[in-house]
Amino acid sequence: MTRAVHVLAAAHGGDASAIQIVTGAGEALGSKVGWLVNVMDPGAIVVGGGLGVASGLYWESLVNSARAHIWSDINCDLPIVPALHGDDAWGGV
Repeated sequence: MTRAVHVLAAAHGGDASAIQIVTGAGEALGSKVGWLVNVMDPGAIVVGGGLGVASGLYWESLVNSARAHIWSDINCDLPIVPALHGDDAWGGV
């Protein structure tokens, strides 16, 4: 079974297919984040979960895509940050 961590590691190692997958996934989530900013006008975006707190290429793709999809100049520099507790951001309730 291939897990996200394996694909991220392969991308970090320079595997072209993995880079394409990681970049595409970041761009896909980023476009949705940008849409949510346009609709909801939040003060910040906090991204949690396993892939949501992946650093490097995935995070860069996500943030760049989100910013590209934000229409308002006022919100283009909105803070987009990883959840403080990573995978455990939900609080264990």
